[in-house]
Amino acid sequence: MESIKISLRVPKRDFPTSNNVAEYKALVNGLRLARALHISYLRVYCDSQLIVLQVQGTYIAKDEKIE
Repeated sequence: MESIKISLRVPKRDFPTSNNVAEYKALVNGLRLARALHISYLRVYCDSQLIVLQVQGTYIAKDEKIE
């Protein structure tokens, strides 16, 4: 199996937003990229417990920007 490592970084923003929102958006954009590239196996690393629990569906974030 071929392995490719892609690191997504959130660019410096000129508008107010939380780190959680920025990390969530980076994750969602990375998942969209993986889908567009027809990647069938994906391993995601995240250092934000809130984001991990939100994606797993075991926590609902209070911020409306994190769906």
